[in-house]
Amino acid sequence: MHKKTSSRWGAITALLVGLAFPVALTVFQGAVAIGQYQEPVPLKPPFVFHEADPAIGASSFTPLPPTASRLLTETFGVGFDVSFGVVGTTTKWYIFTDTNSVNFYWNRVSPSVSGAYVDTAWVACGTCDGTPGTSLDPDTDDYPANMGTWMIYGPVNLGDYYDAELTFNYRLDADPAVDGSGSGDLFAFGVSDDGTHFTGELHSGSSSFTEWMTPTFKLTDYAGKSSVYLGFYFHSNGDANTGKGVLIDNVSLRAAPYSRSYLPHVARDFAVATPTPTVTPTPTPAPYLYNYTWSVGGENDPDFVAWGQSYTKVEGGTTTYEQGLTGGNPGAGMYLYNTRLFLVTMAGPNVSVSGNYEISAQFNVYKSKDNARYGIIFGADTNAFSRSGSEPRFNANANYYAFALQFPSPPNGNRPADFQLELCNTGDGTNCNKLVDRTPIPSGANADGVWDTLKVRRQGNQITIFVNNVQLATVSDGTLTGTREFGVYIRSANVNGTGTPLEVDWDNYTVTQLP
Repeated sequence: MHKKTSSRWGAITALLVGLAFPVALTVFQGAVAIGQYQEPVPLKPPFVFHEADPAIGASSFTPLPPTASRLLTETFGVGFDVSFGVVGTTTKWYIFTDTNSVNFYWNRVSPSVSGAYVDTAWVACGTCDGTPGTSLDPDTDDYPANMGTWMIYGPVNLGDYYDAELTFNYRLDADPAVDGSGSGDLFAFGVSDDGTHFTGELHSGSSSFTEWMTPTFKLTDYAGKSSVYLGFYFHSNGDANTGKGVLIDNVSLRAAPYSRSYLPHVARDFAVATPTPTVTPTPTPAPYLYNYTWSVGGENDPDFVAWGQSYTKVEGGTTTYEQGLTGGNPGAGMYLYNTRLFLVTMAGPNVSVSGNYEISAQFNVYKSKDNARYGIIFGADTNAFSRSGSEPRFNANANYYAFALQFPSPPNGNRPADFQLELCNTGDGTNCNKLVDRTPIPSGANADGVWDTLKVRRQGNQITIFVNNVQLATVSDGTLTGTREFGVYIRSANVNGTGTPLEVDWDNYTVTQLP
């Protein structure tokens, strides 16, 4: 963090004393002094990567407040804006290849190349449009030897922010350095404030390429700086040991802004009465009745045990649905996944709540599907969720309320377009009564599918629904009352299958008892 300097504050003191007319001074929270505007720093290759010590991808740290601003959401759809080269200081994505690198590099995977990995960034794309000699296919090809490719976003102005964090999804399949020399193939993420040196985390080897990892990087040390670059780097050595490489999706940068207050200046010859400060007590929030964060991780995580742990349903040799652990916000979270048309998949902790309560849950969309939906189950029968030993069970044809967000057709990245509230009491979980029919999400809710928040509040017969703390609708319905269960669900629609599954990740599921 930058420190306030005596010369700066001396100048401000003189200004306060000497001005003879009313003006306004902006005062920022925290101890970081806000510098004057500076011209953006350009990118200056060759780029250098350094591992951070300690790592910026810490496993646990305080998340940003809900008021944090989202400065970047990149899902690598048709609007992916990229520059091949690093000339200029316009904020966008830049692709750069190292000297003597082969002519394959980061780029968006288009539908003409891959159905399974469409709308992701792949390290060895080249053009990624099917052009012979300049385009590879992540469905069938490995990355080549002798690669050195950067994908960089920026410059980002964090001058008005006191904290920031970045999350993204990635899959990694690279040849490790078997002798521990660091000479194998590697993937790195780093941050730079000088356009040349990137500091961050390095990965050599493989995760499960069938599973998306979701790291969160704390960028506190870069808050308050006017030119920050985010860099993804991949390097392969000269041997023939290669793999699929790296796929990236859902890059999200959020930053917490300084709060501002304005102090009036007065002429030097006037005495200013000092008012007696009054302090408004902060109300004590109601304690959570249930708080599921999956923060420990692993099959024996208490929250994961409560929700039934990992489970895979296989029918006719094909996986139809799964639940399991994935990256959270931060730490770990839980995912739901299905592959069949018009299939309702549910998960819940098999506990209940009664009276007045509020349920809140955060979600992160893996991939959208035409007209698919996902959301919160509440007011459910006590047989809606159950266990057979450690195996989780659910009854999609039980009675419950389903608050859902829904994708358009065709999908727009991973962004939901509409919301609805259904009363499912017909005995058919795919044919429920609509209390709130499909309605567009207002723009102020800023739902983009990357760790947004769904919320349901039940007070008597009144049900109020929210997205990102924006109230969407209030209805009155007393059909399902008393002691009832809750959970989450996803429902596929007309475009789904083993090659195009529907998956949504969940974290920070809380239930608060209201008076």
